[in-house]
Amino acid sequence: MNQSPKSVAGNIFGTFPSQDHTPNTKTAVPMTTKVDNDRIHHPRSLIFELTGLVGELACVFLKHVPLDPEPGSSKEASSLETHSNDKEQDDFVISKPTANEEVARSMGKILLKLFELSHSLSIKLGGAIRRKMALNNKKYPAEICRGKAGKYTEYSSITGISKEVGQSTLHENEEDSEQETLSSFLESLESLREDISQFARAREWARYHTPRNLVLALLGELGELAELFQWRGDSSGIESISAKDLDKIGQELADVTIYLLRLSDVCGVDLKCEVEESL
Repeated sequence: MNQSPKSVAGNIFGTFPSQDHTPNTKTAVPMTTKVDNDRIHHPRSLIFELTGLVGELACVFLKHVPLDPEPGSSKEASSLETHSNDKEQDDFVISKPTANEEVARSMGKILLKLFELSHSLSIKLGGAIRRKMALNNKKYPAEICRGKAGKYTEYSSITGISKEVGQSTLHENEEDSEQETLSSFLESLESLREDISQFARAREWARYHTPRNLVLALLGELGELAELFQWRGDSSGIESISAKDLDKIGQELADVTIYLLRLSDVCGVDLKCEVEESL
């Protein structure tokens, strides 16, 4: 019962020209009921779809992306030189153009599904990313964690942010109150990508942001997002989610998307172009 990215985006935003969908009586199939439609577009169902898409990306990387070099090896040093100005080269990651297209296509599908999920929860994905980046700036001060890959809790005595304190983004102001559309979100991607790149550069994290590391990080964040829905059931709607829990969901959505944007940057994938072409 899956829909293509084009039909999904069209249903959400009405941005595509109307077409004649009069069924052919010889080949007509039963119409989707409201119950079926609600089930398909329920946030938990979308997380199932998202998990499948990220799994596909992992399989593509398993086939086409070389293993990370051993820490301290000459190959790693060469890689770090490639990354020194945050100008990652495509051939460092994938040598075959067809494989690169497969990776790009897979990333585009994931981004579109992330946006669909955020829309189903009435979460502005761009705003959620901005708020999470602002929180991450507080959790990981550049002057303290430069060159380190530690957990934010290692800096709690300095930042004052722990598992129980300082994690909410509820009080962060939205830059605007306009409705977020797929088009407006895609227009913001380059700015978001650059800010994420600068965040990593300021902390000298390029050595840790290898493609395979980033895919594993993305998988981990997706698992944390799924945990927030595992006991909610399929009948409960967004109205049953508290503002506090919705903030947590927005943060996890942002985390997954941030890693996807960083991965696209490292692999030289133009996500905006990829999504637009898929529509």
